[in-house]
Amino acid sequence: MGVQLAAEQAGFVEMENVIFTDSELVHHVRDALRAALLGDTDNYNQLVGVLHHSERLAPDEVALLVTSLKAITGAVSYVDVVHHHSLLSCICGMSLWNYGPDVMDALVELMTSLAASSGKYVDLCLDMLVSNFMPPYSFLESLKEPRGIARKDQVLDRVHLALKDIADLLPLIPWRLEKIIIDRMPNIYTKEPLIVIYVENMLRLESGPMGELVGSMMITAVMDRLIDLDVEIPWEEILQDDSNKGIFEMELEDLEVSAYYAENDGDEDRLSKSLSNFKLKAKLDSGNDWRCFGKDTFSTVDKPLDRQAYRTVSALLLAPSRVRPDDCVYFPTQYGGRLTLSLSYTEINVELQLPREFLRQRLFGGNLVAEKLDSLLVLTLEHLKSCNDGGRLIQVFECLLQSFDKTVLTAYKSKFTQFVVFYVCSLDPENCGKKFASMLANIFMNDVYAERRMSAVAYLASYLSRAKFLPPSYVATMLESLVDWCSDYCKSQDGDVNPKAHRVFYSGCQVCDDLTPPLIIPRA
Repeated sequence: MGVQLAAEQAGFVEMENVIFTDSELVHHVRDALRAALLGDTDNYNQLVGVLHHSERLAPDEVALLVTSLKAITGAVSYVDVVHHHSLLSCICGMSLWNYGPDVMDALVELMTSLAASSGKYVDLCLDMLVSNFMPPYSFLESLKEPRGIARKDQVLDRVHLALKDIADLLPLIPWRLEKIIIDRMPNIYTKEPLIVIYVENMLRLESGPMGELVGSMMITAVMDRLIDLDVEIPWEEILQDDSNKGIFEMELEDLEVSAYYAENDGDEDRLSKSLSNFKLKAKLDSGNDWRCFGKDTFSTVDKPLDRQAYRTVSALLLAPSRVRPDDCVYFPTQYGGRLTLSLSYTEINVELQLPREFLRQRLFGGNLVAEKLDSLLVLTLEHLKSCNDGGRLIQVFECLLQSFDKTVLTAYKSKFTQFVVFYVCSLDPENCGKKFASMLANIFMNDVYAERRMSAVAYLASYLSRAKFLPPSYVATMLESLVDWCSDYCKSQDGDVNPKAHRVFYSGCQVCDDLTPPLIIPRA
């Protein structure tokens, strides 16, 4: 899509040959465009040369570029898609990320006017604006610095404002915009910062003024990309956890006190007994997501403390009476986090705060696809949390349900994406939580395709066994409905044993068997 022309083929006039003043250029552009239609391209090539020169502009060159863009804006009705091919190619090849605010404003104004001038330029302008969702590769490192973040805000604010202005002028634009965004969406092999910033823009559209028109498609496309990344991760690269643990309370593997420290501290048995009632909790730097290390003994994570710090912690825990109540002791760790030891008259709390990069590395072992998935999941969950805070969760949840039904439910070996829906259910158990369970049960009992029915009941079991936010009475009601269905199915059959023919029935029985123990043993 768009107009393309190699720079070396254009024969553009260099900047030093351009001698127009600002006022002369404003009045001259229309004549240059008209003359190009008749074959006289000298002034036209000079105009294109001004736009083509974009690197290390001096202040007077910036002023000339701004004036040229504004002059073209006033003459958009004279632009011809055939005869002014090189001009359109040059304009659409300009990146807002390469310029200051003045050029950005002039370029955005030109794209808005060009889109409104003729229907033949609409897709061209939308494509150019969407291309600015992502910065050039040279900007990736600067996005970690305040200067780069400021430039990002300047660019994206203008892009989204321009999209809104064009949509206000041309009401049918959102549907054309959807296709362009989906077509330009980065694939799973794109660098992580680029795919993250692109999805960030998609979610911004979903929550913005055009959300009612394009929001559903944005959510669906994001879920599709999550699935694409999800299925690329092999099961053997995933740290297995206990399926009976609640959502967002999954523990990493238990780690014993290292012999490395025991040989320096002497009494390992005494230490273990003294610490038998404590847990070491890990907390992500960016939120309140707690993970526990160890169940009955004090644990270390790959020796995060040096010897002196470990001895100090051990001494405090072995003789807490020597420490004043409400003291709080901090120890840095080699992973960029810190260990906090806080004491009171009645208890001792040990907290290990770790950066997200450490936990991601530990879980996925440096798998680049998994790291992209992790970043997109965090971005998506934060967006859904903001939807809940803004009172829009029910509306977004409907889109998620449709996406789950069409994509996640039938995806082969989906391992993480379904937890996006689980998370939304945890934010609103009464509405979203129960509705999701009912949808899965309905698919299992009434759908015509066996594979979908078996997948639905498997997800239902996974969901109900983890969803501690649902009341046990509701889980019992769902289980009762499954048992009733299985019972009715048995009564309708002739008694033959055929696992292949009755695979849906056996799937339902398996779920009933899996869900019964959690109901008998109250969930913590």
